[in-house]
Amino acid sequence: MTTARKDLLVLGVGNPLRGDDGVGIELVRRLRAHFGPSLNCKELLAPDVILAERIAAFDHLLIIDALAEAQKDPYRLVALAPAKTFMPAGCMVSHCFDWPAILALAEELYGHAPKTQVLGIAARRFEFSESMSSLCQKNADSAFDFLVSYCEAGQRPSSEKNS
Repeated sequence: MTTARKDLLVLGVGNPLRGDDGVGIELVRRLRAHFGPSLNCKELLAPDVILAERIAAFDHLLIIDALAEAQKDPYRLVALAPAKTFMPAGCMVSHCFDWPAILALAEELYGHAPKTQVLGIAARRFEFSESMSSLCQKNADSAFDFLVSYCEAGQRPSSEKNS
């Protein structure tokens, strides 16, 4: 079994009951099977402010999620910076936190926000279904080798990747 980087937290985001939306969770499960307990990872349905303390403990954060916008590449890796404030402008309720706001909250409360990247997997079907489309499954398979390399001990993340 390969050893994963200790400075990295991997979050798989999505709803496995909504077709391709579950691809982030599927890939985290595959990574967990590959790396075993050496991988710091968590499955999530959506961003949650409760994560601020946990993510502040890591130097690097990788978020894996379905990418709903049309693109030709099977996956895309992009950097994500903290927001200027943890409370989004015009937000009247407490449920409008997104990843940049959660990173800002980690920085504000715990003094550190990790270097964050989002790996978006190209997806197209989000209706209620427990299975992913063949396109999304193919894209997830394509991204898996990249993810293994990204998560391996001794590796350093690249700033941007298109495949």
